[in-house]
Amino acid sequence: MEGMTGEMPEIVRDGFSSAMAQSTLLPAVVLAIGFIASLCFTRPVRKDEERPAEKSATGGS
Repeated sequence: MEGMTGEMPEIVRDGFSSAMAQSTLLPAVVLAIGFIASLCFTRPVRKDEERPAEKSATGGS
C-alpha cells in the first residue's frame, strides 16, 4: 500500500486529534490514581502504640 501518506480527511481530523490528546493523558491519570490508592495502604497507628521510628529513636524495645 504505497502512497498512503498525505493529508488526513477533514471528517476524521477532529476525532483523531481528540483521541490522540486523550491517549497521552491516560497514563498520567492512571499513575495519579495508583499513587493515591497506594497512600491508602498504610497501616493505621493507634493512639496507644508508638510508631516504629519513634520507638527506635526513644530507645524502646
